[in-house]
Amino acid sequence: MRNKGLGQSGFTLIEILVALALVAVVLTMVTGSTFSSRKNLDELMSNMERTIRFSTDEAALKNQFVRLSITLDGDEQALKLEYSDDPNLVIDTEVKDDQDPDDEKKKKKDNFLPIPDFNPDDMKIPMGVKIIGVATGISKDLVTEGDAQVYFYPTGEKDSAIIIFATDDEMAFIEAEPFKQVIERSYVPHEVEITEENFADKTLEMAQDMFKEWQSK
Repeated sequence: MRNKGLGQSGFTLIEILVALALVAVVLTMVTGSTFSSRKNLDELMSNMERTIRFSTDEAALKNQFVRLSITLDGDEQALKLEYSDDPNLVIDTEVKDDQDPDDEKKKKKDNFLPIPDFNPDDMKIPMGVKIIGVATGISKDLVTEGDAQVYFYPTGEKDSAIIIFATDDEMAFIEAEPFKQVIERSYVPHEVEITEENFADKTLEMAQDMFKEWQSK
């Protein structure tokens, strides 16, 4: 009796090996994307934590005001670290109704100069990571557009702050307290499937929830 060939009764060994190879490639692409996303997120948060510690020390050691300024608008977000040695500096977080916002921004900018030891190129936002919002103890709301500032004082104190990040896979935030060097880091999975179309709305919604919880502490 003639035996049925493998081509008639099932997969050949070569076909099985090819299928396994394809599965391995797909899994590598999926897990590789997730790993890269977390790696970039951790890189940015670690750099931010180091910058906060550096700014705290810089302000105290040099008896200066230091400001971490985070530009939230656009695809290319940016960080700046500036200082002011004006002893009469008053930090006003509110723009008066009868005052031109552009004049206020110019006044604040003129009081601060870039810190020479800080290279903005070392703090570029990694691909796939976005800063969603920033809030401090002296701000009433979560800042999600324009420039957000965190201030560090000659006394060694700093603004309490929360900085919220997002990737396609998850969200995360860091929390800094006025007199503590320890900076808390937390990760939060997305509540729904994130797509390119709903990324902005859903991450902003979750960021507002994180801010409210932080504010209530």
